Amino acid sequence: MPWIVRASSAFVAALMFSILAADAVGAQGVTTGAITGKVTDEQGQPVVLANVQIANRSTGYATGTRTRENGLFLVQGLEAGGPYSVTVRAIGYQPYTRDNIEVRLSEATRVDVALSRQAVELAGITVTGGVTPDFSPTRQGVGSQISDTLVRRIPTFSRDFIDQLKLSPQVVYPATGAASGAGAYNRYNTITIDGANQSERFNLSATNGVPGGSASGKIVSLDAVKEFRVVFTPSDVRQGNFAGMLVNAVTKSGTNEFHGGASYTYRSNTDVLGLHLVGEDLRPSSFDVKQYSFYVGGPIIRDRLHFFIAPEFQERTRPATGPYYLGGQPSPAPDVPSVPLDSLTRIANFMQSTYGFNVGSTGVVNNDNPLRNLFGRVDFQISPVHRLVVREIVNHDEDGSFSRNIATYNNSPLNQNSGFRFGSNQFSTVAKNNSTTGQLYSNFAGGLSNELIVGYSTINYERSVPVQAPEVGVGVNVGGTVRAVTFGTEQFSPNNFLDEKIFELVNNVTIPKGPHTFTVGGRLDFTHIFNNFAQGSYGVYTFPTIAALEAGTPSGYAVGYANSQNPSDIPADFHVRVFSLYGQDQWRVTDRFTVTGGLRADIPSLPDHPSQNDTLTNALAAAGLPGIRTDVVPKTRVLLSPRLGFNFDPTGDQRNQIRGSIGVYTGPPPYILLGNAYANTGLGLVRLSCTAAGTVPAFTVDVTALPKACAGSPVPGAGQAGTVGVNLTDVNFKYPQYFGVSGGFDRQLPYNTVLTVEGIYRKAINGVLIRDLNIKGPRLVGGQPYTDRDGRVLYADTISATGAVTNTNQRWITSLRGVQFTEGMIQVTNQSKDFNYSLSGQLNRRFSDHFEATIAYTYTKSEDVQSLTSDRAISNWRNGRQLSDAHEDLLTANSVFSRPGRFLAYGTYTLPWKGVNTDITVYYERTSGVPISYVASGDLNGDLYNGNDLLYIPHDATDPNEMRIGTGVDGAFVQDPIAAQAFNRFISAQPCLDSQRGHIMKRDSCRSPAQNRLDLSIRQSVPQFRGHQLALQLDFFNFLNFLNKDWGQIRLPTLSPTFPDQRALIQTGRNAGPLNQSIPTFTFDNRLYDATSGAAKPFDGRISSVYQIQLTLRYSF
Repeated sequence: MPWIVRASSAFVAALMFSILAADAVGAQGVTTGAITGKVTDEQGQPVVLANVQIANRSTGYATGTRTRENGLFLVQGLEAGGPYSVTVRAIGYQPYTRDNIEVRLSEATRVDVALSRQAVELAGITVTGGVTPDFSPTRQGVGSQISDTLVRRIPTFSRDFIDQLKLSPQVVYPATGAASGAGAYNRYNTITIDGANQSERFNLSATNGVPGGSASGKIVSLDAVKEFRVVFTPSDVRQGNFAGMLVNAVTKSGTNEFHGGASYTYRSNTDVLGLHLVGEDLRPSSFDVKQYSFYVGGPIIRDRLHFFIAPEFQERTRPATGPYYLGGQPSPAPDVPSVPLDSLTRIANFMQSTYGFNVGSTGVVNNDNPLRNLFGRVDFQISPVHRLVVREIVNHDEDGSFSRNIATYNNSPLNQNSGFRFGSNQFSTVAKNNSTTGQLYSNFAGGLSNELIVGYSTINYERSVPVQAPEVGVGVNVGGTVRAVTFGTEQFSPNNFLDEKIFELVNNVTIPKGPHTFTVGGRLDFTHIFNNFAQGSYGVYTFPTIAALEAGTPSGYAVGYANSQNPSDIPADFHVRVFSLYGQDQWRVTDRFTVTGGLRADIPSLPDHPSQNDTLTNALAAAGLPGIRTDVVPKTRVLLSPRLGFNFDPTGDQRNQIRGSIGVYTGPPPYILLGNAYANTGLGLVRLSCTAAGTVPAFTVDVTALPKACAGSPVPGAGQAGTVGVNLTDVNFKYPQYFGVSGGFDRQLPYNTVLTVEGIYRKAINGVLIRDLNIKGPRLVGGQPYTDRDGRVLYADTISATGAVTNTNQRWITSLRGVQFTEGMIQVTNQSKDFNYSLSGQLNRRFSDHFEATIAYTYTKSEDVQSLTSDRAISNWRNGRQLSDAHEDLLTANSVFSRPGRFLAYGTYTLPWKGVNTDITVYYERTSGVPISYVASGDLNGDLYNGNDLLYIPHDATDPNEMRIGTGVDGAFVQDPIAAQAFNRFISAQPCLDSQRGHIMKRDSCRSPAQNRLDLSIRQSVPQFRGHQLALQLDFFNFLNFLNKDWGQIRLPTLSPTFPDQRALIQTGRNAGPLNQSIPTFTFDNRLYDATSGAAKPFDGRISSVYQIQLTLRYSF
C-alpha cells in the first residue's frame, strides 16, 4: 500500500508537532471518558500535589496523577462505564475514597473532594454513591447518551445499535434510508466504533451509511456494544469529519471475572400456541428470522490482560413486497396485480419457446438474508502508564432484492421499468467488511495524556444475478392504462462491485496547565475506492405491447459498454486523502464556568484525475462554452472549523447547568458523487440509446452479441463512441461545511430525573448542489424567462400536441458523436442556502431503583435546495428537486428530512421479585408524516425530464378553461367529468392543496398521515443456579397493530412510498397555441384517490406496518 506509506511521512511530522507543542501549551477522550475535579481543604483552599488514584473495580486497571497548583486534577483515557473509585491522599489530611463512580463516553465526570485535617490517626473517609453524570463541565453542545441498560433492553428487529439512534430526540427518519441528524442530509453522518471511522465511505443509499448495510448487515453484534453517544454540535474539535451527526460507540471489554452468554431469537409467520406471530399481510408467504449469538469475556492475566468476543449469525427469509399469483389466484388487496395472469403467461411461454429463456416466477419471491458477524477485543494494561486495546470486526452478509408494484410502462430504455417483475429480475448483494483497530492510551506524570488510534478496514460489495440477459420492459394495456412488465437481468446489477480500503491514524495529546486543559492532535484518513458500475452492459429493450415482443420489434434499446472496447476502463478507481490538524483550550474560568475554544483544519484532496474527453471539450467550446474539462478535481483547500463552547453551573451544586456551542462542522460528501466523475467521462463507460423509428436494433437475448450502434449507423471504433451524458466535479467544490449554534439547559429534579431543554440551528456554508451544465438557462422572450399560463418557467422551444419536447436553443450541445446527449453534463458543486433547526424538551430518569425512562418532544424545521435521496448525481438532479421556477433559482423548500413534530416516550422497569427479575420495556413514538410533492407525469417545463414539474392546483378542476382532464387534443378534447370531479375532491380533502388553489403547489408542502409506533418487550428470568441464568424474552413490534389491525399503520404515498414526488396527473397531450397560452391535457391517476374520503390513498404494504412478535431465549453466566 504505497499510497499509505507516502502520506504517512507527512502526518508523522504533524504528530511530532502536536507532541512537542503540548509542553508549550485536557479534556476527556473521544473514545473514552475522564474524571476531573478539585481537591480543597476545609477552608476551600486548593491542596497542591495531592495523590489521586483512579481504579476500575471490574478490570483492576489503575492509574493516577497529582493535583496542580490550583488543586485541579484530570485523569483521561478511562474506559466508559465502571464502576470506578477515586482515592485522594495528601500529607496531613485524612485519606478520601469515593466509590461507584460512572464514567460516560466523551465526557469528564466531575468529582470534587474536600479533605479533612488529620490531627490524630483516623481511618480514611469513604463515600459510597455515584456522581450525577449529566452535569459535567465538558457537556456543552447538543447530544444524547444511550446507556448500556437501554442498549440491552430496547427491542430491536436486527439486534443492531444503529436501530437505537431513534432514542435520541433530535433524530429524524425520512421515508427511506438512514436517520437524519436534526433534519440534515442523512449521508452527512459519521459512525465511529472505538474511535475508528466505521462509516461506509461510498455511502450508497441502501447501506444506511454502515459497512454491509446494502445487505442489511450490521457493524457489530448488540452484545458487543457497551454504550454510544449521538452528538450534533460538539465544541470538542477532535470530534469532526461530519456535517450531520456523529455516532460514537464503544465496545465491551473483558473483566477480572469470566462472564458470558448466548441467545437464540426467532420470528416467523407461523403460529405458536394459537398466537399469530405476525400480522395478516405476512401470513400467506414465507417469513422466517433466526438469530444466534454468544459472547464471553474474562481475564487472561488478572488486572492486566482481558479478552471479549461476540459472534452472531442470522438466517432470514422474507417475502418480496408487491403483487403475485399463487395457485392461479391473485394476491389480496392492497397488492392486487394490475396485469392479468394470462398476459404474464403469454410472455413467459413466448420467451421460453422462442428463445429458450425462463423469465422466472410470477408467484411469491423470497428475499434471503444470511448474516455472519464476528467481533473480538483484547485489552492489555502494559503498565500504570499505558493501556493497549486491539479489536477486530469481520462481517459477511448477503441480501436478496426483489419487489413488484403496479407502475405504468415507460418507453425510454434510459428510465427503468418495474411494474410486475418476473423472478429473473431479482438480484442479491454480497457484502464483506473487515476492520482492525489498535488504540494506545497513555497517562504520563504531570497529567499529560496521549491517545493513539490506528485502523485499517476493507469493505466489499458485489451483486449476484440469476441470469445473464438484457432487461426487458413490456407494456400491457389494462383498461386504457399501459402497465409495465419487466424480466431479465436487472440493468444496474451486471458486473456491479465496489471495493474500499481505508487507513486511519489519529493522535491526540492533552496536558493540563493551571485552569487550562490544552489538546492538540491530528488525523490522517486515506480511502481507496474501486467501483465497477457497468450500467446496462447486458442491454435494455422496451416493447410497447406483447405483440411487439412476439414480433421482435422493440421501440427502445440501450446499452452500456467501454468506449475503449476494454471493460477494465469502466471502473471508477481513485483515492481520497484527508489530513486534519486541530488544537483547543478548555479553560476552567471558575469552579462553575468552563469555556472551550478550538480550531480544526481539514485538508481533503483527490490525487487522481479522471480522463480528459477532448471531443466533449471541443464541442462545447465550438458551441460557446469554453473551458469545460472532464479531468478536473476539486482544488486542495484548507477548510477551517472554529469552535467555541461553554458550560455554566449557576448554583454551584451540579444541579443546574446552562451550556452552548457555536462552530463550523466539516464532513465528507458521499464518495459516490465524486466517483461519478471518474466513471462517466464519456471515455470509460458510454451509454447508447436508440428510440427513433427505424433506429432500434433487432432484439437478442445474447449479451455477448449486443449491438453497439443504432440500426443504420456504423459501429464506432475504439475511443470514438458518443454517450448520452457525462459527470463532472466543480474545480471549486468544497467538502460540506455547516455553521451551527446550539444551547441547552439542564436541571436536576427529584427522583433522579433531569429536565433538559435544547435548541440547534445550522446553516450551510458549503452544501452540495447537483446541476446540469448543458442547460444554458430558461427560454428568454424579450430578455425575460418565458412562462406558461400558470407561471411555470419554460425551457422548451416547442411542445407538440402529444407532449413531445424540443429545447435545442436552451442546451449547449444536443448530441456527441452521433449520440443524443439527453443526460447532459451533471456537475457536483456547492450552494449555501440549506438550513435546519430543532427545539426539544425532555425529562430523563437514569436507571436507578429498577427504573429508567425518557419523555421528549422535538420540533424540527429543515429546508434545502435539493433533497438528495438517490445515489447517482443524475438521479439526484432529476428527483431531488420538484420545481416550477428556473433551475438556476436556488430556492429552498421543505426537505424530505423535515418531519416537524416528534413525541418520544420510552422506559424500562424491573419488577422487584425475590430471586427472579421481570423486565418490562416500552418504546412509543408519534411522528409527523413524510413530505409529499404532487407532480405531472410528463415534461411540462421542457427541461427534458419527465416527472419533476409541480402541479398547478386549479380553482375548479372541472373548468376546461383552467384545467383539462380528459382525452384528445385541440378541438377534439373530451372532458372526463368523473375524473375532474374526483381531482376536485382530492384537492378539497387535503388542506395543503386546498389552500394553494390558483397557484402551483410548493415543493413538499403536503404530508402523509402522522405515524404512531409502540413496541413492548417483556423479559422473564428464572432463578439462578450456581451463577447460571436463563431468561425468556417476548418482543411485540408495532404493538398497536397487534391490538387493532387498523392501528400502527405506516401510511405512505401510494405511488412512490420511498420518494416525495407523486405523479398525480399524466400528461397525454396539449391544445394548440403559444406555450404561454396552451393547456396540457391530463388524466388523473386514480391509484392515488380514495373514492370514499376523496383524500390520498395510503400505501400500507410495508412489513413495518404489520405487528411482529419475536421470541428470544437467553443464557448468561
